[in-house]
Amino acid sequence: MRYVVALRVVKYTPPDVKSVPEEVGWGQYAVGEVTVDAFVIDLKRGDVPCRFRASGQTADSVFWTEGTAEEAIYKDIRESLSIEIYRMLRKMGAGVD
Repeated sequence: MRYVVALRVVKYTPPDVKSVPEEVGWGQYAVGEVTVDAFVIDLKRGDVPCRFRASGQTADSVFWTEGTAEEAIYKDIRESLSIEIYRMLRKMGAGVD
């Protein structure tokens, strides 16, 4: 592996998971958001060829069929952030496919 993407959280607003009902189904809550600085590290050369900022957030409602609403909400924010990081790497021409 030549490249690694390292993340540093610069802003985090947790979602209000306490307001989501416990039973399986739909629930609404206050949106959470995370913003990170991402560093692409070249392990062969020992430098950082690029850096960018990316954000991810939850929707304002969640639907889940297994596990807890909290697990579904945090999965949502991770997936949103991952998609944004992927888009930024593609924009820079990184071979992420």
